[in-house]
Amino acid sequence: MRHRALAIGGWLALVVVALLASAALSGSGARTPDPGESGKVKQALSSQKDFEPVLESVLIQPRHGGGKFMDNPALVKATEDLVAEFDKSPGAVTGLRTPMNPGSEQQISKDGRSGLVTFFVAGPNEEMNAHFDSVAEAVDRVADRNSDVRVVQAGDTSLSRAVDDAVKKDFASAEGTALPITLVILLIVFGALVAAAIPLLLAATTVVGTFSLIAILERWVAVNSAATSMILLIGIAVSIDYSLFYLRREREERAAGRSVSESLHIASRTSGHVVIVSGVTVILCLCGLLLSGLGVFRGLTLGTALVVGLALIASVTVLPALLAALGHRVDKGRVPWLGKRRTTSTESRTWQKLARAVVKRPKVWGGAAVVALLVMAAPAAGMHVQDAAVVDSLPRNAPTVDAAVRMQEAFPGAPTPTRIAVWGVDGGSSDTPR
Repeated sequence: MRHRALAIGGWLALVVVALLASAALSGSGARTPDPGESGKVKQALSSQKDFEPVLESVLIQPRHGGGKFMDNPALVKATEDLVAEFDKSPGAVTGLRTPMNPGSEQQISKDGRSGLVTFFVAGPNEEMNAHFDSVAEAVDRVADRNSDVRVVQAGDTSLSRAVDDAVKKDFASAEGTALPITLVILLIVFGALVAAAIPLLLAATTVVGTFSLIAILERWVAVNSAATSMILLIGIAVSIDYSLFYLRREREERAAGRSVSESLHIASRTSGHVVIVSGVTVILCLCGLLLSGLGVFRGLTLGTALVVGLALIASVTVLPALLAALGHRVDKGRVPWLGKRRTTSTESRTWQKLARAVVKRPKVWGGAAVVALLVMAAPAAGMHVQDAAVVDSLPRNAPTVDAAVRMQEAFPGAPTPTRIAVWGVDGGSSDTPR
């Protein structure tokens, strides 16, 4: 490795430049259009200035027992209390409907025990977040003061925030558990602290570089928030796998008496070839997601392919350069009871027999593998991809999801009822007799 400094410095420069560029180009990103009529309606609404209706609902019902809503003083008091709280934040809500309004029988469930308060979070768009926060705080205050009844909120924004919060928790959990657990496993595998740290270093820089580049590309291609956890875990996995291919082979060759230079050349011809084939295969397989036609998969495919591609590039450039620079020092920091036996390799009779059989009759084994894959993939032939509802993608113990399920049970269609948009195809005003 004659250009080890250039390889290491170039990789670090790539990560730093991507990180700085993502910070400099921060701003609103692209949005993923939904397929079908729903996607057309959302695009039509979002194209209107300061018009993006956000519907929210508050369910008010007794925690135990039944009875009629209007005959229950606690339910009536909680409803009046909620309206009074909304009045303290003028301009925050519009289109308020409660069971107390004349002619609002539809705001009371068929069994008569539950009431539904519906409203739109008022605009303009740049003030909706502040208005929603004041509304959510008002609902919480009413729920605290009326603990004998159930006062819960669900709707467009609250369910969307529940998903975002769940994704953030998953991301934090992945960050907090994946790396420490991986370090322990790598210490067991290599028996040396330096050798175990190299795959983690490669994984960390790869993930940072990927997310920085994604932040730039998001201005043109939408990346679903749920994809970030997947990209993180896949990035860590492939980075560590590719490092293991290289590092394990290089250490085995040195243990067999070869020099650092010879060991790296052998590792490049063998493990390096495996890394390239593996990375290209993963990227090509990921491109199959684009055949679904769903915009949400485009961002996921882009992010995952990007993290795999960067891991591949790092594994065949900066990783060999780093191993050449460290030389025998890669075995520093040996762990007692583990460090003495982690550089030698032994042959497996089982895998040898299987490999000889496959090489002897490649067409037979290859054909059998294809048939087995087709059989396992057969159930996917009738698969229909759809965007799962929030209540199906999050556990019931999430307060907002529990509220939405209870609303669906008491008021079918709430808190996300069907909405129909009507507009002129010529792009003119919709305020016409036709």
